[in-house]
Amino acid sequence: MPKPRQRQPRSISDRGSSEGHATDQAADAPRRRSEAELALVYDGVADVIYLLAVEPGDVYRFASVNRAFTAATGVTSEAVVGRRVEEILPESSHALVLGHYRQAIAERSRVDWEEVAVYPAGTKVGEVTVAPIFDAAGRCTHLLGTVHDVSEQRRLETELRQAQKMEAIGQLAGGIAHDFNNLLTAIGGNAQLLRDELAGSDELVRLADEVVTAADQAARLVRQILAFSRRQVLQPVPLDLSEIVAGSEPILRRLIGEDIEFTVLRTPALGAIEADPNQLEQVLLNLAVNARDAMPHGGRLVIETCDVELDAEYAASHPDVVAGPHSQLTVSDTGEGMDAATQARIFEPFFTTKGQGEGTGLGLSMVYGVVRQMGGHIWVYSEPGQGTTFRLYFPRTGLQPQAIAPPSAVASVAPTRRATILVVEDEELVRRFARVVLERVGHTVIEAANGHDALEQAARVDRIDLLVSDVVMPGMSAGVLITRLRDQQPGLPAIFMSGYSEELLARRGAIAPGIQILEKPLGSAALLQAVDRALASLEP
Repeated sequence: MPKPRQRQPRSISDRGSSEGHATDQAADAPRRRSEAELALVYDGVADVIYLLAVEPGDVYRFASVNRAFTAATGVTSEAVVGRRVEEILPESSHALVLGHYRQAIAERSRVDWEEVAVYPAGTKVGEVTVAPIFDAAGRCTHLLGTVHDVSEQRRLETELRQAQKMEAIGQLAGGIAHDFNNLLTAIGGNAQLLRDELAGSDELVRLADEVVTAADQAARLVRQILAFSRRQVLQPVPLDLSEIVAGSEPILRRLIGEDIEFTVLRTPALGAIEADPNQLEQVLLNLAVNARDAMPHGGRLVIETCDVELDAEYAASHPDVVAGPHSQLTVSDTGEGMDAATQARIFEPFFTTKGQGEGTGLGLSMVYGVVRQMGGHIWVYSEPGQGTTFRLYFPRTGLQPQAIAPPSAVASVAPTRRATILVVEDEELVRRFARVVLERVGHTVIEAANGHDALEQAARVDRIDLLVSDVVMPGMSAGVLITRLRDQQPGLPAIFMSGYSEELLARRGAIAPGIQILEKPLGSAALLQAVDRALASLEP
C-alpha cells in the first residue's frame, strides 16, 4: 500500500524571504505616502524651490525644481533638470550666484541675498536663500535653494519713496514760494504805484513798466512752484473734461505747428470731474508743448478723453489712487521718449532735459502738482525712441457739469464806499503796499503786524468795516483772528491773502462765511476789486 504523500516544509530561508517581502512592503508604504505628500508640498509652495547636485570641479546641476520655478522663469522642469546652473540662469547672474554657492559650502551655512534677473517670463526681483546638504562623510552633495518673488513689493516701495521725495520737495518749494510771493507783491505793487506817479516822464514810466513785467514773470514761476507743491489757490467747479479739450484745441493747434500731425479724440458727455478749468487748460498746454519739443523733426500727437473705471486691483498697485469712476485724459506723442532714469525725475521742479535757456523745468512739476491737488493721478509710459504717453485720471463727482463761463469784465477799482479797513500782515513791505493802495482811494487803514496786535487795534476804534489779513502769521492764524473779531462784530467781512490752496486753508481752519481768498502776489487792481466786492455786501 503506498505511503501517503507528505508536504515538504519550506525552509526557513524561503519563509523568511516571503514574509520579509511583505514586511518591507508594509514598511515602505508610509515612506511612499510621505514622499507623495512631500511632492505635493514641493509643487504647491508659491516660492521657487530647487535642488542642485554638487559635482567636482565647481559644477552645479539642477536635480529638481518645483512648479513655481517654471512659473517664475518660463523654463520647464524637463528643460532644467540635469543641466548646469550657467545654462539656465541669465549670464549677468553667474558670478554673483556661483560666489554665493561657494560661500555656503565653505561656511557650511545658509546664505541669503537679493538679485534681479531677466527670464523669458519677465524681470524678477527675488530674495534668494541657498543651504548646503552634507553626507555622512562631511562632503557637500547638494544645495537647496529657495526664491521669494518680491518684484511687486519692491515696485511699491519705489513708488512710495518717490512720492515721499516729491512731497518733501513740494513742502520746501511751497515754503520758499510763499516768501517770494510776499516780496513780489511789494516789488510789483510798488512799481505799479510808481508808474502811476511818473505819468509825465516816458523814460521813467518805461523803467517802471519793466519792473512790473519782471515781477509778473517771477510771479508766474512762483505759481508753477506752488502748483507743484499743491499750495496754489484753485477754483474747482464740476466740468466735462472733453469740453476743456475742445476749448483749448484752437490754441493747441497754433502751438503745435504744421510739421506735427495733431489728432483730438473726444468722447462727448463725460461724467463731471471737479477741477479748476484755468489750471486744467494750463496742464493741457504744458503737456502739448512738451510733446512738441520732443518731436523736433515732426511726428504725431494724439489727445484723447474718455470715462474709465479704476478697479481695486489697480488702486492697490498705485498708492495714490482711489478705486472708482474716473475721467481720463491721454496725451501721446511719437517723439524721442525717455529712459527710466529720466522718467524718475520728470516731475521734479527745475529738472529739464532741454538746453540752457530753453526751459525752466517747471512745466511738468506744475502738471504734477495741479493734478494731485485736484485729487487726480498721473501714469507715464515711455521708452527711448518710442515716444511718450501721459495718462491723467480725475475722479468723477456724480454732479452735473457746469458750462465754462467766459472771463468776466474787469470791475472798476473805484470804491463803492469808503471804509475803515484793518490790514493784518507780518511782512512789512506787503502791509505798507496795501495801506498805500487803500488810502489812495479814500479808505481809512489800520495796520497790524499779527493777530494779537490786530485785536488790540480793533479795540481802540468804534467799528471796522473789513478785515484784510494774511493767512499764516506767527502767534495767531487768520482763522482764529476772524472768529475773535466776529464775536464783537457778527458778520464782519474778510479778505484773506495767501498763496496757499483753499484745501490747506480749510485744514488750518481759515475758511469761514464771508471770506474771499486773494492770491499772492497781488496787484493794486486785484486788491481794490476784492475790497469793493466785500464792501458791497454791507448794508448802506
